[in-house]
Amino acid sequence: MPIVQKLLIICVVAYILYWLFAILYFCWLSVSLQKADIDKFRELLGGKCQYKYVNNEIRRYKWDKYWVVLRAHFTDDGKRVKRPFRFLIDIRPSCVF
Repeated sequence: MPIVQKLLIICVVAYILYWLFAILYFCWLSVSLQKADIDKFRELLGGKCQYKYVNNEIRRYKWDKYWVVLRAHFTDDGKRVKRPFRFLIDIRPSCVF
């Protein structure tokens, strides 16, 4: 088997494993963060986040961790507003094989 074919197979397997682990990480995060408050989000995703006010009482937080971008809405006292949080996939050049 030529070297080019071996490299192609390795790249395809690495790409499939990358997306498999990404999907498993998304599932784990979504289960872990279902009824979480702001402290649990900061514990799992890290304290580094951006936020902006949606209205007087609600802030929209954005975490950027590895290849995951997660957005959720919280009140000023740290309770999550009952809107579904969104996962966004942000593929960076350092993550692409």
